[in-house]
Amino acid sequence: MMLGEALWGAGRNLNSILGITLGTGLGAAIVVNRKIIRGATGCAGEIWLSPYKEGMIEDYVSGTGISNLYQRITKRKISGKEISKLAREGDINALKAWKEFTQALAYALSWTVNIVDPEVVIIGGSVMHSSDIFWDSMVSLFKKYICPQTAASIQLKPAGLKDNAGFMGAAALMFVE
Repeated sequence: MMLGEALWGAGRNLNSILGITLGTGLGAAIVVNRKIIRGATGCAGEIWLSPYKEGMIEDYVSGTGISNLYQRITKRKISGKEISKLAREGDINALKAWKEFTQALAYALSWTVNIVDPEVVIIGGSVMHSSDIFWDSMVSLFKKYICPQTAASIQLKPAGLKDNAGFMGAAALMFVE
């Protein structure tokens, strides 16, 4: 997905990209000079497993994560889509779950950005359909937690290619690598 975004989407004409996908799980990729950085064992960008509170960051930052957060608060298991609807209607518990999600996302992004120092962070995935609920406060928190010189220049963008990014990135692998 992020290779597609780097070549033709929100990251085109930029050299260093951190890509995050927020779907059922949490994914990440680092693209530098149009090449995916894989690391020594192929696990570069695998932030989903990083420890956070009593679990791992993916327990908080993903579609499954938002459902789990809401369930901890209400003891009811519903979908992220339903939680988004409730939050838009002003439901206190849904808003609490999204607030915790937002803070966890800001932390995860700041840790990664402080290590990688990319020009742009591109965020895609199905959870972005709810970005109206969390985006502005996440950006504000995120910029508070990163190096000041990075905060002054970094861009945060939603994925531009939407659902086509994965297909385009996969096709590009044949030509780039």
